[in-house]
Amino acid sequence: MSLDGLAIRSLAKTLKKQLCTGKVDKIAQPNPQTLTYQVRVAGENKRLLASISPQNARLVLSEERFQNPETPPLFVMVLRKHLQNAQITDIYQLDYERMIIFELSGYDEIGESTKFKLIFELMGKNSNIILLNDQGIILDAMRKVGLHTNTYRQIQPGLAYVMPPSQNKLDPFDLKMDELSQLILKNPSTMTLNKALLNILGGFGPQSVEELIYRANIPSQTRIEYLGEGDYQNLEIALRDLKEGFTNDQWQAEIVYKDGEPFTFAPFTLKQFHSFEKKSFENLSVLLETYYHVKEKHERFTQQANSLGRIIQHEIERCEKKYSLQLETIAQKENAEIYRIYGELITANLYRIKQGETTTLENFYDNNAPITIALNPQKTPNDNAQAYFKTYNRAKNGASQARKQAEQTKEELDYLKSILDALHLSQKDDDLLEIRQELEQSGYLKAKVQKKKNTQTMTILKTTYQDYEIYIGKNNLQNDYLTLKLSRPKDLWLHTKAIHGSHVLIKSKGEPTFPDDVILQGAKYAAYFSKARYSTQVPVDYTLKKFVHKPSGAKPGMVIYTDQKTVYVTPEALEVEE
Repeated sequence: MSLDGLAIRSLAKTLKKQLCTGKVDKIAQPNPQTLTYQVRVAGENKRLLASISPQNARLVLSEERFQNPETPPLFVMVLRKHLQNAQITDIYQLDYERMIIFELSGYDEIGESTKFKLIFELMGKNSNIILLNDQGIILDAMRKVGLHTNTYRQIQPGLAYVMPPSQNKLDPFDLKMDELSQLILKNPSTMTLNKALLNILGGFGPQSVEELIYRANIPSQTRIEYLGEGDYQNLEIALRDLKEGFTNDQWQAEIVYKDGEPFTFAPFTLKQFHSFEKKSFENLSVLLETYYHVKEKHERFTQQANSLGRIIQHEIERCEKKYSLQLETIAQKENAEIYRIYGELITANLYRIKQGETTTLENFYDNNAPITIALNPQKTPNDNAQAYFKTYNRAKNGASQARKQAEQTKEELDYLKSILDALHLSQKDDDLLEIRQELEQSGYLKAKVQKKKNTQTMTILKTTYQDYEIYIGKNNLQNDYLTLKLSRPKDLWLHTKAIHGSHVLIKSKGEPTFPDDVILQGAKYAAYFSKARYSTQVPVDYTLKKFVHKPSGAKPGMVIYTDQKTVYVTPEALEVEE
């Protein structure tokens, strides 16, 4: 959910309580879409974070710290010039618009008292931060807007500030209850209720409308023509309840979680998600810091994972094209067997071949079927035979070399696919970091310049089962470490059979024997942390570590093993600890 007018109204009330009468102490712009303000109020410093990110626009009190650029952007310099030591005199929302206005009292260039407005427009891709003087003239804006972008209004220094176009909606908490039904009925009878309410109620976004309808016990897609008197009464009651909660500061801000991840939020209890996990917060500012911190962390993870995925996929496609061409070359060169036959047939028939462009002979390799052979008229029959033998030998040697190259390409292709599979199983930033390091070590990525020594350690997954320690590698570098350094000869090593996946190690208790149920549990881990995670009856090989070896020059994670046995298991989502 994005911030709708109701959420903005609640946020403005919270910020007014927290920041009003405070003085602006520090202003910084850590990135093109984010500003931070340090406000000194009631003897303590509070940091206000403002973001105009299209997906994550917000204004919250935050503890998050950023690395600021050495040279402040021009917008920051303008803000510092006018707002440094300025006092916040008021914070409010205007007409349920998705904006919050800060009124500040400061001083102009000659030291005379003056007033400023700092406007935070939290409107998705059109979000902006705009500084106005006491005459409503724009001093500067974080995002300049010209006529080529917006014909309704320009956001440029020196121009008068123009409000965003009004949607002509009504104050939802100022409506008389008997007015609501009349306003709904002014819409076409075939219009659905949720759409009608969106057109009427100021501040109500789609989710807030759905919540209102849910509280009224009406299906949201109900058409106006099917509404009864009882439905209108229920709507009025639901709207009144929301109004009372807001008026009396009884709204309880909460995040709704789905599958353990933040799904949506609201400044009030979302009864429509009654079966979902929820968490309440003391105010909307605290909620938003939590919500967007997790959301942006997930987005950064996704962006980084997608970036690495594109690099790996590009290399896979390169290898596939290369491998295909090599197979074609092998096929072409293996077809050169005919040149040997030509040479032998000519040699066997030298006495009857006359010098010319072609000759037709009986092919004793094909039941003496006639075969026409091209000849170089400038060469003797024997020279033509030797030329065919030379062409055959050259093709034969080329095929052998092409097969070696194809084998190498196939190994590289399998290796790249194993990295891609590890990427798909990644869940944390550390996982991506290790995959990036592997790509750098393998030459697929240029290594980043390290300003300081990297003390990052591998986060090998570890769990226990019946007092047996079990380790799981999440990528090829971890697999190498687990198999080549962490293991001992009597440990049990497991891996999905002919399927990309993690190396799994069960530590020995001194004897090279393991209970069957421990082996099966380890096999379930191996199956779960593999490409076959969502399959059934996955084959998993297991053998003692002493039978596992890494060939010289092999890629990370690549090993060979012997003396293995195979079990078939169904993967399970397993709880592991790092």
